Amino acid sequence: MADALVDILDSNLATKTDIRDVQADIQIVRGDIEAFKIQTRADIEALRLTTQADLEALRLSTKADIDGLRLETKAEIEAVKGAIAAAKVETVRWLVGAIGFQTLAALGAVVALTRTIQ
Repeated sequence: MADALVDILDSNLATKTDIRDVQADIQIVRGDIEAFKIQTRADIEALRLTTQADLEALRLSTKADIDGLRLETKAEIEAVKGAIAAAKVETVRWLVGAIGFQTLAALGAVVALTRTIQ
């Protein structure tokens, strides 16, 4: 029975070779983890650079849109100013015409009264 016990204990005990194999496996796993860390850092950096580029492109596009809207608004303001100036000119023409017509009507009335009195 002692021999059977020794055989059982021997079969359950790790040998130096078993320990070295496990240590080698651990080193492989550590290497894989380190490779994943390096790849993850590289992926994060690539994503950061891409995001920065996208933000810069968006900023430039937004700036261009704002500049375009600013020019468009200035053009519309100038068009409105032109329309106001044209309306002022038309108002002045109308006033001069109305005053002229009233003057002619008054002169006509004076002439008619003068002829009637004579």
